[in-house]
Amino acid sequence: MNFLSEKQYPFEHRKWNAHEVSYYSDEYIVRALMVSPNADDIKNINIYLRGGKGQVGRVRLGRLLQFMRDDSIVVGPYYRGSNGSEGMDELAGADIEDVVALIKMFRHHYPDARINLIAFSRGGLQAMNTLRHEKVHSLLMLNAVSSIYQMYEERVDLRGMMRRMVGHPKKDPESYDAREAFLHDIHLPKMLIIHGSIDRLVDIENARILIDYLQYKNHPYDYFEFEGERHALTPPSVKRMKNLFWRNVEE
Repeated sequence: MNFLSEKQYPFEHRKWNAHEVSYYSDEYIVRALMVSPNADDIKNINIYLRGGKGQVGRVRLGRLLQFMRDDSIVVGPYYRGSNGSEGMDELAGADIEDVVALIKMFRHHYPDARINLIAFSRGGLQAMNTLRHEKVHSLLMLNAVSSIYQMYEERVDLRGMMRRMVGHPKKDPESYDAREAFLHDIHLPKMLIIHGSIDRLVDIENARILIDYLQYKNHPYDYFEFEGERHALTPPSVKRMKNLFWRNVEE
C-alpha cells in the first residue's frame, strides 16, 4: 500500500496486525487505524466510518475488530482535524475526500476485493455522501444519521456546533443541501439498515427517511429494528449485527 507512514499499533494477535497509517487527502495528511491479516488473499475491504467529533466517538481498535476476518482488511479513517490529522472537520463537506481517497487506494491495490462501508452515527453522513463519488459493494447503516437536516432538527444540543461548522439550515441552505446526499445522484450499493428502537442520540427517524428514499428509488434493502436497543448495542445485538453484516456482504 502507498501509505505515507505505517506505525505499529499495540495489539497482539497470531494472525492479524494493527497499524496507524497516514495518507494524502487533498493537500492534507490524514490518519487512520487499520487491521490487516497476514494472509494475502483479501476478499473484503471494510471501511468503518466513525461517529462523533474529535475525541468523542474516535476510532477504536475494538470496534474495528468486530468486522475483522482472515480474508478482510478493516480500516477506520480518523477524519481531517482529528487525532493528529491535518485540516479541519467539515461534517460531510470536503472531508468526504478522506473516505474517497482511501477507497481509491485500496481499489488500486486490491482490484478484486469488495469495498464495504460501515457507518455508525454521524458516519452515516460520511457514507451517504461518499456514494455520490464512489461505487461500493455494500453499506451498513448502524444507528446512523442519514439526513443532516434531520440531525439539526433532533439534536438541539449540537445546533451550536453545527452552526459553527455548517451554518444555519435556513440562512445557509446551500451548505446543508451540499451535505444532504438525497438531493444528489448516489451510487446505491447493497443496503443494510440497523437501528435501535430507543436510540436517543440518533433517532430512528433517520432509518425511516432512508427507507422512504430507497423505496422511492425502487432499490432493495434489508432493515432490522433492534427492539430495546440504544445507540451502543449490547453484546448479544453486536453478535446479531455482525452476522447480518456478513450475510449482506456475501449474499
